Amino acid sequence: MSNLAEGGTATEETGSDLSGAIGADVDVAAQLIAEAIAPHSESRDYVRNAIIEAVCTALEGEDTFETSHITEEMLSDVLHLYLAEAVFQEVWIQAGDATDGAETSEHLQTRENDMREVVKAAIDDALDSAITGQISQMTQKGIEKVQLQAVKVTLEHWEEADD
Repeated sequence: MSNLAEGGTATEETGSDLSGAIGADVDVAAQLIAEAIAPHSESRDYVRNAIIEAVCTALEGEDTFETSHITEEMLSDVLHLYLAEAVFQEVWIQAGDATDGAETSEHLQTRENDMREVVKAAIDDALDSAITGQISQMTQKGIEKVQLQAVKVTLEHWEEADD
């Protein structure tokens, strides 16, 4: 997205020309961006959905996607929102017993909320140590490293809490 802000098409970064996202409805732009950057793996669907949700949430109140919306703050919001959802989904799946012992839907919701808080803290810590400049300068590998670190820390914390 930072390449779009600089007047580019993001083709080199994503393999797709994302200039069609500019001026499009936010929902459409979010889908175009997500399709272009979500990895082709078994987790593609939930990653793509997390990207769409992150872009739409970061641009809440905006009708169309414009390059003027792509600020460091917006990129930071998108990255945090994306990572929060992607890491939560991965951990929720890997910690398959996270729902065990939930006698009621309220108890299950409490466990989910607790895990989301742990995920947010793990992401903040991982990002703090990974960001050396502007968030727009983070590479895909850097983001993947932060995501893996946050998953690891969250799973460790979750396992300790269940002991």
